[in-house]
Amino acid sequence: MIYAEPANPRQRWIWSAVVTRVGGGHALWAADLDGDEDEKLAFGWRLKGSMPCDRRGVGVYDPGTGKVQIVDCGCMATEDLTVAVLNGDGRSEIIAAGHGTHNLKIYWNEGSKPDPQ
Repeated sequence: MIYAEPANPRQRWIWSAVVTRVGGGHALWAADLDGDEDEKLAFGWRLKGSMPCDRRGVGVYDPGTGKVQIVDCGCMATEDLTVAVLNGDGRSEIIAAGHGTHNLKIYWNEGSKPDPQ
């Protein structure tokens, strides 16, 4: 599960679940994946029947919008993942390793290039 901090600081003990159907959730990484300086949560799971694609996979949760984008539906039984810029373009890629699928995949970030600072 992924929980969201309450908007009211007086209710800091009441966090709400925003992503609840992650069966076998096994990886979580916070990173700015789209160059907007807001961190998204890249996450993976291992059990089928968990997320909207109904298979194991990799997704990205955007706390700003509350939406989940499915990155991989069915080909990755995620054991672990990380995020790093691999090709020098300034965009972060997701690198995931699969347990039951016995694979390693790089999800190349082909979105907009970040503005030069």
